[in-house]
Amino acid sequence: MKIKRFRVQNYRNINDSGWVDADRILAIIGPNESGKSTTLTALYKLNPADKSKEFNINREWPRGRRQDRNEDEMPIRVEFELDDADKKALAEKFYRPQNVPNTVTISKSYRNQFHVSWSAAKEPDDEEGKNAREAQGNAILSRLPVMVYMGDYETFEGRVYLDELVQHKEENRMTKADETVEIILKLSGLDASNLSARGNDRDREERQLDLNDAALSLTESISKRWAQKSYELNFTTDGQMFITNVKEPGSNALVPLEDKSKGFQWFVSFDMRLMHDTKGTWQNAVLLLDEPGVHLHGDAQRDLLARFEEYAEGNQIIYSTHLPFMLDIEHPERFRIMVQDANGWKITNNPFEAGDSAKFPLHVAMGFSLSQTLFIGPYNLVVEGAHDVWFTEAMSGLLILRGKTGMDERMSISAPGGAPKVPFQVSLLSGHKLKVAALLDGDGEGRAARDELVKKWILEDKLVLSTDEAAGFADSTIEDLFDPVFYVQCINETYPDSKVDVGKLDNAKPILSQVQNLLGKSFNKGSVAKRLLTRIQTASDKELGDSLDRWEKLFIQIAEKTKAWYPSD
Repeated sequence: MKIKRFRVQNYRNINDSGWVDADRILAIIGPNESGKSTTLTALYKLNPADKSKEFNINREWPRGRRQDRNEDEMPIRVEFELDDADKKALAEKFYRPQNVPNTVTISKSYRNQFHVSWSAAKEPDDEEGKNAREAQGNAILSRLPVMVYMGDYETFEGRVYLDELVQHKEENRMTKADETVEIILKLSGLDASNLSARGNDRDREERQLDLNDAALSLTESISKRWAQKSYELNFTTDGQMFITNVKEPGSNALVPLEDKSKGFQWFVSFDMRLMHDTKGTWQNAVLLLDEPGVHLHGDAQRDLLARFEEYAEGNQIIYSTHLPFMLDIEHPERFRIMVQDANGWKITNNPFEAGDSAKFPLHVAMGFSLSQTLFIGPYNLVVEGAHDVWFTEAMSGLLILRGKTGMDERMSISAPGGAPKVPFQVSLLSGHKLKVAALLDGDGEGRAARDELVKKWILEDKLVLSTDEAAGFADSTIEDLFDPVFYVQCINETYPDSKVDVGKLDNAKPILSQVQNLLGKSFNKGSVAKRLLTRIQTASDKELGDSLDRWEKLFIQIAEKTKAWYPSD
């Protein structure tokens, strides 16, 4: 089961977050006291690894609304998408296997009672049907992912007096340090009482052999999970003192865990927490990370983002942050932002709705990315990808050399790397009071990006251009602005063994899908783009065919729709 979307209501400082679409990795961005941690806590209490963490209406109902208290209110609702394994496991609980739903919604009340609903056909309304539905709901709950929560401050100290740990445990007053070492011992197959009892023996060799074997076993369990072995663990004792040492790759030095950097402690701590809370499976969990990476410098924060990709194999990650380098600018579809309106704090995926404080880390992250990879200015055209930038600049220059209409020289062209990312980049550039227009393909992704730009009022409709207008047909891509004969020549020169017959093409349909069908195999349009750009430099007007007319038509449209931007001469 994977979270498809979730909603927090009537919980602490959040009256209603609205439905929040989830992703494999999701970042919740916002200023202090906006509700980022509150959101993670509400999710955690749906199915916490620590079953003692329950909702408490006296402590968690929104302040100032005492008269509205209702223990039947659902502070958390989560819609899950079922995978094939879920459906197979649930099929035996349904009279008709075809009734197994694709999605289920699981809510939890302030009474800490679950409510499970789904849209598939219901069983009969008689007593047998009611019992069956209850059994189905329980079966669904048995598949519920465990929620693993960790704040950045929760790091393992790795050192404790064993006799004190045993005493604290017996008296039910364990400290945070006690609890973390207890997790390490449990994962290693060690027992604190046994180790403590043997702490005063004269012959301590056998105990140390056990410690070495336990540390090796735990290290192996961790290293199997990751693409590369990140570190080795070593346990030592001095009387009643238990010490966790670590050795990093490329080093033979054993260093006590608490002497390592806060960032390194966080890595080790979360590995232990994840392994413990998932009972060693490392999967089917929702990892809720509150401000991870605070103690890491920028490069290490980017390393942590890369580590998230491994954590998310079989799990989902939802984390809160205000740190620019904890935002993967290559995946803006993973960003959700805390915004405030008259009804309180909510969560949106539209940066255009957010205030300056919420957008600040986005601006910094985006600015860093732009400074390295993109050109921006007062007047901007955002296209989808790098090839679109190449084509637009090359054809504009070619037309201008021939005395025709090209792009206004004041226009800067940039690309975020795909249609889904265009609305994000446009909203940030607009937020900096820059003039922006967008050029999108007419395919499905392009249309979806256009809808987001226009329907969310990020850009005026006239400032969102489609290649369809210049190509003369629907579902076009930027490659359709080139004459089909010229484009096919570039394909055949790129792939000499796969000759495409231009006579078999329909000039009123997108060329990429047609070429794909004719070749019967995938081809790299990037390689063709490089060949095309080389050919453009020496091609005659006859060889270019309709390419010049189509591109000039596009540039005339852009000029017409952006002419109000520029100061009058």
